[in-house]
Amino acid sequence: MSGMAEVSGNDFIVSLGHVINEVGNPPDRFNIGGTFMHELGHNLGLRHGGGFDSTAEDVPNYKPNYLSVMNYSYQFVGIPMSNPCKVDPDCPDGALCNGTTCARIDYSNQVLPTGTATPGLLNENGALDETAGLGSGNTDMFFFTDARCNFQVAPAQGPVDWDGDGIAGDNTAVTADLNPPDHGPGPIPCGVITNQLFRGHADWGPAASPLGFTFKFQQTPMVEDGAVAAPKINGPTPNRKTGEAKHQD
Repeated sequence: MSGMAEVSGNDFIVSLGHVINEVGNPPDRFNIGGTFMHELGHNLGLRHGGGFDSTAEDVPNYKPNYLSVMNYSYQFVGIPMSNPCKVDPDCPDGALCNGTTCARIDYSNQVLPTGTATPGLLNENGALDETAGLGSGNTDMFFFTDARCNFQVAPAQGPVDWDGDGIAGDNTAVTADLNPPDHGPGPIPCGVITNQLFRGHADWGPAASPLGFTFKFQQTPMVEDGAVAAPKINGPTPNRKTGEAKHQD
Protein backbone atom coordinates (compact mmCIF):
# COMPACT_ATOMS: atom_id res chain seq x y z
CA MET A 1 0.00 0.00 0.00
CA SER A 2 1.14 3.54 -0.69
CA GLY A 3 -1.29 5.06 1.77
CA MET A 4 -4.74 5.04 3.31
CA ALA A 5 -7.35 7.76 3.82
CA GLU A 6 -10.89 8.40 4.91
CA VAL A 7 -13.02 9.70 2.06
CA SER A 8 -14.47 13.05 3.22
CA GLY A 9 -12.91 12.25 6.57
CA ASN A 10 -10.17 13.49 8.86
CA ASP A 11 -7.38 10.90 8.76
CA PHE A 12 -4.83 9.75 6.22
CA ILE A 13 -1.56 7.83 6.21
CA VAL A 14 1.37 8.10 3.79
CA SER A 15 3.25 4.78 3.92
CA LEU A 16 4.82 4.15 0.48
CA GLY A 17 5.87 0.69 1.63
CA HIS A 18 5.52 -0.97 -1.76
CA VAL A 19 6.86 1.92 -3.84
CA ILE A 20 10.00 2.50 -1.78
CA ASN A 21 10.70 -0.68 0.17
CA GLU A 22 9.64 -3.31 -2.39
CA VAL A 23 9.98 -1.74 -5.83
CA GLY A 24 13.06 0.21 -4.76
CA ASN A 25 12.22 3.74 -5.84
CA PRO A 26 14.16 6.23 -3.71
CA PRO A 27 11.95 8.56 -1.67
CA ASP A 28 11.71 11.94 -3.35
CA ARG A 29 9.46 14.98 -3.30
CA PHE A 30 7.36 13.62 -6.16
CA ASN A 31 6.33 10.28 -4.65
CA ILE A 32 6.13 11.62 -1.09
CA GLY A 33 4.47 14.91 -2.03
CA GLY A 34 2.20 13.27 -4.58
CA THR A 35 1.01 10.64 -2.13
CA PHE A 36 0.46 13.29 0.56
CA MET A 37 -1.77 15.28 -1.81
CA HIS A 38 -3.47 12.10 -3.05
CA GLU A 39 -4.49 11.00 0.44
CA LEU A 40 -5.45 14.56 1.42
CA GLY A 41 -7.61 14.62 -1.71
CA HIS A 42 -9.55 11.64 -0.36
CA ASN A 43 -10.19 13.59 2.85
CA LEU A 44 -11.57 16.37 0.63
CA GLY A 45 -13.92 13.94 -1.11
CA LEU A 46 -11.94 13.18 -4.27
CA ARG A 47 -11.76 9.70 -5.82
CA HIS A 48 -9.33 8.00 -8.18
CA GLY A 49 -11.35 8.82 -11.27
CA GLY A 50 -12.49 12.32 -10.28
CA GLY A 51 -15.67 13.84 -8.97
CA PHE A 52 -16.92 14.59 -5.48
CA ASP A 53 -19.01 12.42 -3.16
CA SER A 54 -22.23 11.48 -4.98
CA THR A 55 -20.69 12.22 -8.40
CA ALA A 56 -17.36 10.59 -7.59
CA GLU A 57 -15.77 7.99 -9.84
CA ASP A 58 -13.34 5.40 -8.55
CA VAL A 59 -13.30 3.51 -11.82
CA PRO A 60 -11.92 3.30 -14.36
CA ASN A 61 -8.49 4.13 -12.99
CA TYR A 62 -5.52 5.41 -15.01
CA LYS A 63 -7.70 7.71 -17.13
CA PRO A 64 -5.57 9.38 -19.81
CA ASN A 65 -7.84 12.45 -19.70
CA TYR A 66 -7.83 12.97 -15.91
CA LEU A 67 -4.59 14.80 -15.13
CA SER A 68 -4.68 14.79 -11.36
CA VAL A 69 -2.56 13.54 -8.48
CA MET A 70 -5.67 11.48 -7.62
CA ASN A 71 -5.06 9.45 -10.78
CA TYR A 72 -2.69 6.58 -10.00
CA SER A 73 -0.78 7.43 -13.18
CA TYR A 74 0.43 10.73 -11.70
CA GLN A 75 0.47 10.07 -7.96
CA PHE A 76 4.19 9.22 -7.82
CA VAL A 77 5.69 11.26 -10.63
CA GLY A 78 3.48 14.32 -10.92
CA ILE A 79 1.86 15.56 -14.11
CA PRO A 80 4.70 15.78 -16.64
CA MET A 81 5.25 18.90 -18.71
CA SER A 82 7.20 19.47 -21.91
CA ASN A 83 9.16 22.34 -20.33
CA PRO A 84 12.88 21.43 -20.10
CA CYS A 85 14.65 22.25 -16.85
CA LYS A 86 17.79 21.86 -14.80
CA VAL A 87 16.53 23.54 -11.61
CA ASP A 88 13.11 24.48 -10.21
CA PRO A 89 13.23 28.15 -11.31
CA ASP A 90 13.27 26.89 -14.93
CA CYS A 91 9.72 25.60 -14.44
CA PRO A 92 6.40 27.46 -14.50
CA ASP A 93 4.98 28.57 -11.15
CA GLY A 94 3.91 25.60 -9.06
CA ALA A 95 5.96 23.05 -11.02
CA LEU A 96 9.16 21.27 -9.99
CA CYS A 97 12.17 20.06 -11.96
CA ASN A 98 12.74 16.31 -12.06
CA GLY A 99 16.18 16.65 -13.59
CA THR A 100 15.33 17.11 -17.27
CA THR A 101 11.69 18.24 -17.50
CA CYS A 102 9.17 19.95 -15.25
CA ALA A 103 6.25 18.27 -13.53
CA ARG A 104 3.50 19.57 -11.30
CA ILE A 105 1.99 17.88 -8.25
CA ASP A 106 -1.55 19.07 -8.67
CA TYR A 107 -5.23 18.29 -8.77
CA SER A 108 -7.00 18.47 -12.12
CA ASN A 109 -8.07 21.93 -13.26
CA GLN A 110 -9.57 20.96 -16.64
CA VAL A 111 -12.28 18.71 -18.04
CA LEU A 112 -10.59 16.84 -20.89
CA PRO A 113 -10.82 16.25 -23.79
CA THR A 114 -11.94 19.56 -25.23
CA GLY A 115 -12.94 20.25 -28.82
CA THR A 116 -14.16 16.72 -29.56
CA ALA A 117 -17.55 15.42 -30.65
CA THR A 118 -18.26 14.62 -26.99
CA PRO A 119 -16.25 17.07 -24.86
CA GLY A 120 -15.16 15.62 -21.53
CA LEU A 121 -15.61 12.03 -22.66
CA LEU A 122 -12.95 9.73 -24.11
CA ASN A 123 -14.33 6.56 -25.73
CA GLU A 124 -11.71 3.88 -26.42
CA ASN A 125 -14.08 1.77 -28.54
CA GLY A 126 -13.52 3.00 -32.08
CA ALA A 127 -13.94 6.68 -31.21
CA LEU A 128 -10.43 7.90 -30.38
CA ASP A 129 -9.73 10.84 -32.69
CA GLU A 130 -6.00 11.37 -33.16
CA THR A 131 -6.50 14.79 -34.73
CA ALA A 132 -8.33 16.13 -31.65
CA GLY A 133 -6.16 14.71 -28.87
CA LEU A 134 -7.00 16.08 -25.44
CA GLY A 135 -6.92 19.77 -26.31
CA SER A 136 -5.46 20.97 -23.00
CA GLY A 137 -4.06 24.19 -24.46
CA ASN A 138 -0.96 23.97 -22.26
CA THR A 139 2.38 22.15 -21.99
CA ASP A 140 1.10 19.19 -19.98
CA MET A 141 2.04 15.67 -21.06
CA PHE A 142 -0.04 12.56 -20.35
CA PHE A 143 0.32 8.78 -20.13
CA PHE A 144 -1.60 6.16 -22.09
CA THR A 145 -1.26 2.73 -23.70
CA ASP A 146 -1.78 2.71 -27.48
CA ALA A 147 -3.56 0.19 -29.69
CA ARG A 148 -0.33 -1.81 -30.04
CA CYS A 149 -0.01 -2.03 -26.25
CA ASN A 150 2.94 0.35 -26.09
CA PHE A 151 3.15 2.76 -23.15
CA GLN A 152 3.33 6.34 -24.40
CA VAL A 153 4.00 9.81 -23.02
CA ALA A 154 2.34 12.38 -25.29
CA PRO A 155 1.52 16.10 -25.35
CA ALA A 156 -1.92 16.93 -23.97
CA GLN A 157 -2.23 19.56 -26.70
CA GLY A 158 -2.16 18.59 -30.37
CA PRO A 159 -2.59 15.31 -32.27
CA VAL A 160 -2.06 11.98 -30.49
CA ASP A 161 -0.84 8.62 -31.82
CA TRP A 162 -3.65 6.52 -30.30
CA ASP A 163 -3.12 3.62 -32.74
CA GLY A 164 0.64 3.41 -32.14
CA ASP A 165 1.69 3.49 -35.79
CA GLY A 166 4.22 6.24 -35.13
CA ILE A 167 2.13 8.95 -36.81
CA ALA A 168 0.01 11.26 -34.69
CA GLY A 169 -3.14 12.59 -36.33
CA ASP A 170 -3.69 10.10 -39.15
CA ASN A 171 -6.65 8.16 -37.69
CA THR A 172 -9.98 9.46 -36.40
CA ALA A 173 -11.56 6.17 -35.27
CA VAL A 174 -9.07 4.24 -33.14
CA THR A 175 -9.85 1.39 -30.74
CA ALA A 176 -7.32 0.87 -27.95
CA ASP A 177 -6.97 -0.47 -24.41
CA LEU A 178 -5.80 2.79 -22.86
CA ASN A 179 -5.43 1.61 -19.25
CA PRO A 180 -4.31 -2.04 -18.95
CA PRO A 181 -2.84 -1.57 -15.42
CA ASP A 182 -6.43 -1.08 -14.22
CA HIS A 183 -7.62 -4.53 -15.28
CA GLY A 184 -5.84 -6.61 -12.65
CA PRO A 185 -5.00 -8.29 -10.53
CA GLY A 186 -5.45 -11.27 -12.79
CA PRO A 187 -4.34 -12.59 -16.18
CA ILE A 188 -6.05 -9.98 -18.35
CA PRO A 189 -3.61 -9.06 -21.12
CA CYS A 190 -3.51 -5.68 -22.80
CA GLY A 191 -5.97 -5.29 -25.64
CA VAL A 192 -8.78 -7.43 -24.24
CA ILE A 193 -10.84 -4.64 -22.66
CA THR A 194 -11.43 -1.86 -25.20
CA ASN A 195 -14.94 -0.64 -24.38
CA GLN A 196 -14.40 1.78 -21.52
CA LEU A 197 -15.50 5.39 -21.31
CA PHE A 198 -13.24 7.89 -19.56
CA ARG A 199 -15.00 10.95 -18.18
CA GLY A 200 -12.86 14.00 -17.53
CA HIS A 201 -13.11 15.89 -14.25
CA ALA A 202 -11.85 19.16 -12.81
CA ASP A 203 -10.96 18.90 -9.12
CA TRP A 204 -10.43 22.60 -8.55
CA GLY A 205 -9.84 25.85 -10.40
CA PRO A 206 -12.21 27.78 -12.68
CA ALA A 207 -13.47 24.65 -14.45
CA ALA A 208 -14.61 23.16 -11.13
CA SER A 209 -16.52 26.21 -9.95
CA PRO A 210 -18.27 26.03 -7.58
CA LEU A 211 -15.54 24.15 -5.74
CA GLY A 212 -16.60 20.60 -5.00
CA PHE A 213 -14.30 19.80 -2.08
CA THR A 214 -16.08 18.55 1.01
CA PHE A 215 -15.04 19.50 4.52
CA LYS A 216 -16.95 17.02 6.69
CA PHE A 217 -13.89 15.86 8.63
CA GLN A 218 -15.63 13.00 10.36
CA GLN A 219 -15.10 9.28 10.68
CA THR A 220 -15.89 7.77 7.28
CA PRO A 221 -15.09 4.62 5.27
CA MET A 222 -11.43 4.19 4.43
CA VAL A 223 -9.85 3.64 1.04
CA GLU A 224 -6.54 1.80 0.72
CA ASP A 225 -4.25 2.92 -2.08
CA GLY A 226 -2.23 0.31 -3.93
CA ALA A 227 -1.18 2.41 -6.89
CA VAL A 228 0.95 1.20 -9.78
CA ALA A 229 3.75 3.64 -10.47
CA ALA A 230 3.98 4.90 -14.03
CA PRO A 231 7.43 4.76 -15.65
CA LYS A 232 9.57 7.78 -14.95
CA ILE A 233 10.35 9.89 -18.00
CA ASN A 234 14.02 10.37 -17.20
CA GLY A 235 14.81 7.48 -14.89
CA PRO A 236 14.46 3.73 -14.38
CA THR A 237 11.08 2.16 -15.01
CA PRO A 238 9.39 1.06 -11.75
CA ASN A 239 7.73 -2.31 -11.44
CA ARG A 240 4.24 -2.10 -12.92
CA LYS A 241 2.65 -4.97 -11.03
CA THR A 242 -1.00 -4.13 -10.78
CA GLY A 243 -2.35 -3.14 -7.39
CA GLU A 244 -5.91 -2.42 -6.40
CA ALA A 245 -7.75 0.02 -4.23
CA LYS A 246 -10.38 -1.33 -1.83
CA HIS A 247 -13.01 0.45 0.21
CA GLN A 248 -13.35 -0.73 3.78
CA ASP A 249 -16.19 -0.17 6.19
